[in-house]
Amino acid sequence: MGDGIKLGRPFGIQITIQPSWFIIMVVLTWSLATVVFPSTFMGSQATYWVVGGLASLLLFASVLVHELAHSLVARAQGIRVKGITLFLLGGVSSIEDDPSSPGREVLLAGVGPLTSLLLGGVLIVAGFALRAPASVHVLLIYLGSMNAILAAFNMLPGFPLDGGRVLRAILWARWNDPERATRGSAQVGRALGYVMMAGGAVLLVATGNLFGGLWIGFIGWMLVQTSRVAIQAAVVERRLSGVRVTRLMTKPVAWVPPYVTLESAAHDYLLANDAQCLPVQSGEQGEFDGVICLSDMQRTASAAWGRDRVLDVMTRREDTPVIAPDRPAMEAFKLLATTHVDRIAVLAHGHLLGLVDRAAAFEYLQRRDLVESRRA
Repeated sequence: MGDGIKLGRPFGIQITIQPSWFIIMVVLTWSLATVVFPSTFMGSQATYWVVGGLASLLLFASVLVHELAHSLVARAQGIRVKGITLFLLGGVSSIEDDPSSPGREVLLAGVGPLTSLLLGGVLIVAGFALRAPASVHVLLIYLGSMNAILAAFNMLPGFPLDGGRVLRAILWARWNDPERATRGSAQVGRALGYVMMAGGAVLLVATGNLFGGLWIGFIGWMLVQTSRVAIQAAVVERRLSGVRVTRLMTKPVAWVPPYVTLESAAHDYLLANDAQCLPVQSGEQGEFDGVICLSDMQRTASAAWGRDRVLDVMTRREDTPVIAPDRPAMEAFKLLATTHVDRIAVLAHGHLLGLVDRAAAFEYLQRRDLVESRRA
């Protein structure tokens, strides 16, 4: 999801908030304070805004609990968890691998909705049972209801929702083919997305509910897009079966010193070697310090290229995603996708062997397709 505001590391899991989260936070608070809560209990405008803001914060805290449940179960299965990101549509756990069996997939997918359902039940019971002001009752019942809705929505059978992952596990167990199962559940997710887009349009036209119609339609559009990506990823995973990272890796044709200007780096190194990215080295032993790419340099005004140096704009070694040369090639593709970088470094015993970038990875797939088509 890119960079954002880092909140902390509960259970060793990095929590990040994207700027888009603040948009929905403001919109939700405004909706609750001006429409929802004034129609449910008597109070002052200040009370509505305070309860609305608190409800919004606690709702996203509930989303965080839902994602933490996924992340903790993933770690218990030995799957690496990069972190959790809160953004416009709620939250997402960056889990770097798939479960190793259908049963584990069901457990990993189902724990989030189950957590939300249990939390919702506790909050609703507390809302009716506690002796408290009306604002507290409304707040608890609202949060409980939203957690129940969150659980129900996530269990819709469309990939990549939790229900879609459960469907994928069922198809996986039936067909014994994870790629086919992913494609099947993703196709259901795409169909569900189109239904939600149509439903959002109907809601908007029939009732004039602008926010609700656009929101449902937008979620449907996101489902269509993510389902399409999931289908493409399943195809890529099949084509890369048995391929190691070294097959995608490009060995460095040159090393860039960290103290040369950007102009020199562009003309004397990158363009001279027809390279998009090159490693940066310094020190007597020629240590790997990071990576410089044309995309990094383009973020700096061209007028400053004669003054700014590679050290100022390069991606440093500690910020460069790394992978071992003997890992499956699909892991490199997933790492490129989850870290949103242009390239990753291939390291063995601390030494740089080469780089894997998006263009080179897809060029390998194209070459492989060409060879296979000629064999056929």
